[in-house]
Amino acid sequence: MDTHDEITREFYIAFDKLREEKTDLIITGKLTVDQALQAIQSEGQFLLDQAKKREKNTP
Repeated sequence: MDTHDEITREFYIAFDKLREEKTDLIITGKLTVDQALQAIQSEGQFLLDQAKKREKNTP
């Protein structure tokens, strides 16, 4: 597996965990759907930006 594939895989694992956590918070009534979507969008963007930085800095 090359570095790009590894970084992509790490991003999807982290994003899926984020999605699962926010979905659980919706189910338990701790977040509304809108709040969860907003959190997923902002936190997901952060995860993506970090993955892009890692890829850019990898020889």
